[in-house]
Amino acid sequence: MTFFSIYIQGFAIILIMMSILWLISVAVKNVSIVDPFWGFGFVAVSFLYFLRGEGFEARKTLLMVLVPIWGLRLSLFLAWRNLGKGEDFRYREFRNKYGEHRYWWFSFFQTFLLQGLLM
Repeated sequence: MTFFSIYIQGFAIILIMMSILWLISVAVKNVSIVDPFWGFGFVAVSFLYFLRGEGFEARKTLLMVLVPIWGLRLSLFLAWRNLGKGEDFRYREFRNKYGEHRYWWFSFFQTFLLQGLLM
């Protein structure tokens, strides 16, 4: 399988995960749920890259161990840091700037898809 096809599959998985997470954020009215998910997203696509990627098995295995350790540590840290604090001030400012009715679409593109692309 080519690098490009694996990359497109990873992008599709991230797009689906971030879109579902965005729908949840709309339901709970809290965009901050995206922050703890950031590290987990890397973990999820690393499994795809491990299973579909070609190359040196020892290197793939090492990355399959290190990426989940880093990603889960990051997700747990962000979840712990945000626990019980409500929505992050940055997202509240965006909500005030764009208004309650338009904000959800801006949050999809400005927060969820941007983080997905960076992921």
